[in-house]
Amino acid sequence: MGMSLIIAAIFVCAARYLEVLRRQWLAAGIAFGVPVWLVMNFVVVPLSAWHRMPTITLYGVVANLLAMMLFGVIVSYFASRIRGAA
Repeated sequence: MGMSLIIAAIFVCAARYLEVLRRQWLAAGIAFGVPVWLVMNFVVVPLSAWHRMPTITLYGVVANLLAMMLFGVIVSYFASRIRGAA
């Protein structure tokens, strides 16, 4: 849950200053989900696995990628309601 809050905070901070992220929230959320998936699977998980790589299957890749894209869309929807930088 902590990682989710950090990832969401990164998007919300960016959305405060980049109006395009608020106007095009659906595309921005989907696009944000892809690098989140990449960083989680190729940086965070390998560093936390203690010399064990997780089993990679096509189903697992697709399911996790779709989950991160959905997470990005949810975060971007709520971030789109934030007004510009103060």
